[in-house]
Amino acid sequence: MHFKLEYTVRELQLRKEEVFQFDVPGIHLVDVQLRAPNEEEQEIGHKTQHAFCTAKVNFDVSPKNLEVFERIESNSIIENGAEWRQKYKDQKGQEIVLPSIDDFPEHFKSYISQINKELSGACRLVINAVRWRTNTIGPHNPISTRGLSWSRDNVFWHPAPSSLSLRVLSSSSSVRISENAEEDINKIIVSGTQEPVHHELFREAWGQRNGNARSSLITGLSALEVAVKTTISALIPNTSWLVENIPSPPVTKLLTEYLPTISVINTIEGKVLPPPKSIMDLLKKAVTIRNQVAHIGGKPPDDETLDQILEAISDTLWLLDYYCGHLWAYSHIAESTRQELEQ
Repeated sequence: MHFKLEYTVRELQLRKEEVFQFDVPGIHLVDVQLRAPNEEEQEIGHKTQHAFCTAKVNFDVSPKNLEVFERIESNSIIENGAEWRQKYKDQKGQEIVLPSIDDFPEHFKSYISQINKELSGACRLVINAVRWRTNTIGPHNPISTRGLSWSRDNVFWHPAPSSLSLRVLSSSSSVRISENAEEDINKIIVSGTQEPVHHELFREAWGQRNGNARSSLITGLSALEVAVKTTISALIPNTSWLVENIPSPPVTKLLTEYLPTISVINTIEGKVLPPPKSIMDLLKKAVTIRNQVAHIGGKPPDDETLDQILEAISDTLWLLDYYCGHLWAYSHIAESTRQELEQ
């Protein structure tokens, strides 16, 4: 049986002619496509600033579950007049009525859940890899489901029973995926590398900066602290437990005094450099403001200062990613910061 799961990815704007295909290994090989809405989809209201992500896979079907699919096809899954959630027409124009997935047998619910989980995981891996590699900010959780579907012939698709509802989308940004970036994304996907948690936290902090400066600052510094600990654990064997369980020195001290002593994968002209002075000054200011905000109810930073602090944190996260082996991360560091590092 063929299955596909479709997502809308908010704030991931692709050129209309761009279609990216990724093979995601796992229990099954999942084909994931990332593209912009076509003209027909735009005409019915889909915005160009949001991308579509579709995952497809073939799953074996047990006799018990096949019987359920056959009952769906014959429109005999519920009695006339019973409570229904979804109606659609099959390839012959006959109406099919479905209840919520919660009303199906446990073995069928489990089967659909397994498929949804595998396809959802493949989509998230691709979306996270693309956003990480291309330094696309966007919302903390960018995806909204367009539904799971199934097909016998890979031509006509039946919507799978669901208890989910669609969400309304808004706002925009854009992203360009170069050939080099696409190659890097494929490597990330094949290796199963997850986007570091510190980038997820930073994206959350950036999204809060206009509405909740206090939370944005605290979350941004949390992202920095997580990034430093993750880097130490990744580059120094057998330190994960110590890093996670023993109180560490201030993050600014780790960056200036400890980071340069670590053996890294990528160096800057043979050196392991801390963030430059301009960045460190902003990080120290951020820590001071955070402590005042958290402990004595101090005022959060003004908009301009907060943006400068978050940009400094961002540069530091990419520098740490670069040291951990991601060559492409260096290009996401601001040019002015790179110039200071290379002096």
